[in-house]
Amino acid sequence: GSIIAFTGAYGGNRDVYIVSSRGGEPKRLTWHPGSEEVIGWMPDGKQIIFRSTAFDPHNSAHLFTVDLEGGEPVELPLSWAARLDVDRSSGSWAFNRQSRDTRTWKRYRGGRATDIWVGHPDRADFTKITDFEGQDAFPMWHGDRIYFLSDQGGTGNLWSIKPDGTD
Repeated sequence: GSIIAFTGAYGGNRDVYIVSSRGGEPKRLTWHPGSEEVIGWMPDGKQIIFRSTAFDPHNSAHLFTVDLEGGEPVELPLSWAARLDVDRSSGSWAFNRQSRDTRTWKRYRGGRATDIWVGHPDRADFTKITDFEGQDAFPMWHGDRIYFLSDQGGTGNLWSIKPDGTD
């Protein structure tokens, strides 16, 4: 809670920055000329998760971490992905392959709809656990469930599911 990670566009493109929660001058952590967007934190609080399309020839997003002290980003072993949350107790990941962040489509059904995938990075056993034809976005772990945004009922609302895709 003492450091805020954010996406800033001070040098012409979006990069990852941190700043003390008490204020001060931001510190830049990424330097690629492509766009990087902060997604969240790894559970240890020492690495920031960010999304970038800079390294994919087809402009697909990939997820990376960067250390609070700086250094080279490390790509997460997901291939293409746009959003991620890590379960603090099991270390399992819940993620979306596509981004819903800037879309304004309501009740969209089709190939750009997001699904939730779950698995553990040590086993690389990632499995798609949702199959709704619309949006299942922004997965967040809480307890033994994954909470997410979906418009299954016709209006965007919060839903939850067990990591195995049941209940």
